[in-house]
Amino acid sequence: MSKTSREQLYRDTAEAIPAGRVGEADDIAHAYLFCLTEPFATGSILTVDGGTALA
Repeated sequence: MSKTSREQLYRDTAEAIPAGRVGEADDIAHAYLFCLTEPFATGSILTVDGGTALA
């Protein structure tokens, strides 16, 4: 995929989801750290999708 096509795909995706941007590794890392440090989040499934499931 060309750089131009990839950038257009990211722009289109960002416009289609509630977060308004494409997720990055830091977004996943923050969710992972939350699961590791929050004692009352046991057995939880945390969906990190920028609201894609809502769109």
